[in-house]
Amino acid sequence: MAGVTFAHSYRLTGNQVGAQFTGAPVYVYDDDQGGESLTIFGDINPDDLFVHLSVDPPGQRFPVTYVGQTSGGVIVNDSTYGRLLYTDNSYTNGSTISYSTNAYAFCFAQGTLIRTQRGDVPVQALAKGDIAVTASGTEREITWIGRRTLSLNGEMAHMAPVRVRANAFGAGVPERDVFLSPGHPVLVRHNGAEVLVPVMNLINGTTIERTSLESVTYWHVELDQHDVLLADGLPAESFFDMGSRAWFENDLDDVLANPDLVPAGQHGRCREVAIDGPLVEAERKRLADLFYSELSAQCAWPAQESYAAA
Repeated sequence: MAGVTFAHSYRLTGNQVGAQFTGAPVYVYDDDQGGESLTIFGDINPDDLFVHLSVDPPGQRFPVTYVGQTSGGVIVNDSTYGRLLYTDNSYTNGSTISYSTNAYAFCFAQGTLIRTQRGDVPVQALAKGDIAVTASGTEREITWIGRRTLSLNGEMAHMAPVRVRANAFGAGVPERDVFLSPGHPVLVRHNGAEVLVPVMNLINGTTIERTSLESVTYWHVELDQHDVLLADGLPAESFFDMGSRAWFENDLDDVLANPDLVPAGQHGRCREVAIDGPLVEAERKRLADLFYSELSAQCAWPAQESYAAA
């Protein structure tokens, strides 16, 4: 997780131990020590991170150690203050904050239809060698498929999929409700610019919302070059390997056994990832406008002028 906004710093008992910054971005980064993933906190023990503050003094950085993650933030251990929570959420003093130390990757829920040369195919029915049709219309070979089944009870509840309702991003996008892991990036376009945004950063409680499930099977699909898949018509990122392949309990094809394969990560990511900023805010507003426009049409609310005329 990177780019979360620091609202409060708390010990796990809930006592405030640091200043409150409103609207000041704070970035939590993983490093690249040997054998670990830059995209997974807690994949090694201890996992040393660093925090970058964009408050006075500007550019200040200090080292921390990963402890765990909540549904809306990350818990780290600081040598001065002890355990701190970086989050967008607000908590009262004395709050008890549950967290998970488990690492996770970004995936499609079972049943998601992936656009291929032979039509829309359930992700669990795909096979290595199938040809995916990407959001740009490019055809790319599927080189690896992974899956993992999770129990979502207790501290794992925050890993439940996010539901993107049909037409949330516009007519036919997606074509039906689609379920993604919270961190799965989707393609966002605005004024000619395109970025990948983790779907949890677009949650609005209406057309994009968290779910409550007892278990889920997550899948991911790697292409011969990193690109944007169509998942039930929704442009969503293909697997980008930065060390998270081992998270999957079942590699349906042994990618490492193919000496001719260049892993997708070596080509570079096809788009930048954004978690906040003007483009993300513009997309949040656009999604809200789409929802209220559809709601108004369904409800056929009378205009204010009609009340005045009456």
